[in-house]
Amino acid sequence: MKSRNSVQRITYARRPGRFIRPLILLLSLLAFLLIGGVSWTFIAADQVMRRASEPLQSISSNVMPDFSVVNFPSLDNQTQLYGWYIRTTQEPLSTIILVHDQGRTRLQFGLDTPRLYRFLTDLGFNVLSFDLRHSGQSDGALSGYGYAEWADVVAAIRFARQHAPTRDVLLYGFGTGVSAALLAWDSLPGPNDDRAEWPKAVRDLDFDQSYVIGLLLDAPGLSPDNTIRALYSEENWLSRLVLARTVPYAIRMSAGSSRQINNSVVLGDCHIPVHLVHYREDTLIGPASDTVVRERLRLHPDLTLVTTVSTPGHANGLLSEPENYLAGLEQFLSRYFRPAGS
Repeated sequence: MKSRNSVQRITYARRPGRFIRPLILLLSLLAFLLIGGVSWTFIAADQVMRRASEPLQSISSNVMPDFSVVNFPSLDNQTQLYGWYIRTTQEPLSTIILVHDQGRTRLQFGLDTPRLYRFLTDLGFNVLSFDLRHSGQSDGALSGYGYAEWADVVAAIRFARQHAPTRDVLLYGFGTGVSAALLAWDSLPGPNDDRAEWPKAVRDLDFDQSYVIGLLLDAPGLSPDNTIRALYSEENWLSRLVLARTVPYAIRMSAGSSRQINNSVVLGDCHIPVHLVHYREDTLIGPASDTVVRERLRLHPDLTLVTTVSTPGHANGLLSEPENYLAGLEQFLSRYFRPAGS
């Protein structure tokens, strides 16, 4: 009989839990990092969404065209929005709804904005200019960078439908207001769509996409995410690496948006006249608008007019190149919306 080697017994003895404990520690660490990252993201998103807009500047009525102070609820019928309704002295061609950029108010260009109002009314258009949620005098504790504001734009269309003597509207967006306007249009049913598939607040509207007959888009990005990411361009490397990617998603979730908008895709579906103000050097979102302009011209060249601003900037062309900016507006509005021979 062979005696057992005690060394062999020790060598082959099993040690339960030898690899389980390190695995549990690793998974715990990963879970801790994940929870910490998610918390950091939503705290940062909350701070971004609560940033106060610039205050609504006091402006003399002498420099304003004839206007009325108006207010109306957003699509949720809870958030009250305030603005101005400005009438043309001519037989109105349509009503233009202005949708300002994030951090701005109905005075997109500050005290120079009445110049734009007068220009549009002199061309025969009524103007509805209002403060989006959490901006100017309007209600709301959070901004959504367009992901929530689309509902405000739809409400503005509803107000124009009920109170303006015109049969349609044009949407004029600036910066993130571009995405809000496009989301608003895309959130409306088409003339032949089955409304049963749409949310109740949209089903109850007495208009559809055909009520919007044109779009004017100043500094269009691919989505609001371009602007949100730009907030972290001057931050530390970790914020640029993490928050610039995760905060846009958190803002979409907080705003109740189920999808990320791609402005190029939406514009591809818009078979209506579109005016794009393109900045050769966009100082906020960089070359993001190049793709939007290029794709729109490729798909609908006969329904698109582009005004290029050579001076570096973002949604400020009226201030940097006023003659060029207004000339582009007049060319677009006259080409597509003024009666022939007028």
